[in-house]
Amino acid sequence: MAALIQANPSQRCLVSVCDPEVALLAASIGVGGDISTKIGALRSYAFSNPTHITGKILRSGIEHFKFTQKGYNGMRVEMGLCAVLAIGEIRVLVTSLPAFTTDPAFYRCVDLEPTAAQIVVVKSHAQFQDSYDAIASEIIFLDTPGMSSDNIAQLPLTRIDRPLFPWDRDMVFDSGAAL
Repeated sequence: MAALIQANPSQRCLVSVCDPEVALLAASIGVGGDISTKIGALRSYAFSNPTHITGKILRSGIEHFKFTQKGYNGMRVEMGLCAVLAIGEIRVLVTSLPAFTTDPAFYRCVDLEPTAAQIVVVKSHAQFQDSYDAIASEIIFLDTPGMSSDNIAQLPLTRIDRPLFPWDRDMVFDSGAAL
């Protein structure tokens, strides 16, 4: 999010973050108010740091959505107290509860339309493709800072059983070995 804010895009961008404290702060300030606070990195500073934001509160309230994609179709997801913040052309959907971002319904439930955005950040490695392949002109995979990196070899893990891929790339896998 910090890089997106620094880029100051000229077209609409959608990004989300689970930060109950910011959602509560936005609710206490109220829709139409200005907000200036740190956001994100609630789970650990080991992998990332909070980002300072300044913006306007566009929406605040308890939110949910229903999946429209295969495998989860119709499943209701509670997002808790949420806020939509405007930082220039960036719209930040702040949730109080963690929620899968793999379905455009995640953004649409707060009147943010993914097809009208130049950039839509979806925090998923593969599950999003069922929903976004049909509406995205391009998909770019990113390995951003945080606790859920796809590149686990870069994580500072110290207590792992060896050999273990990807740390030991020359290991031999025995499919017949008992577990």
